[in-house]
Amino acid sequence: MNKKTVNNSLWLSGLVTGALVGYFLYKNRDNMDGQKEKLKTLVKDLKVVASDLKTRLISTSNELVNSTKSALESANEN
Repeated sequence: MNKKTVNNSLWLSGLVTGALVGYFLYKNRDNMDGQKEKLKTLVKDLKVVASDLKTRLISTSNELVNSTKSALESANEN
């Protein structure tokens, strides 16, 4: 299998899995009253983690850009 086929297969399997999970949650939404608060808490926690990860990725990319700039400047000076 080439890389494009693997990527398309992974993307399609993720899409199908998401649709099946969404259908299951929608179908059983009345049976999950006790789990709704846990799910809301989990979603809030995931949002916090995603926000923190975003901040760290931006910070790291800025550091990499700055170190690359300084390395290029020092290479040009020599």
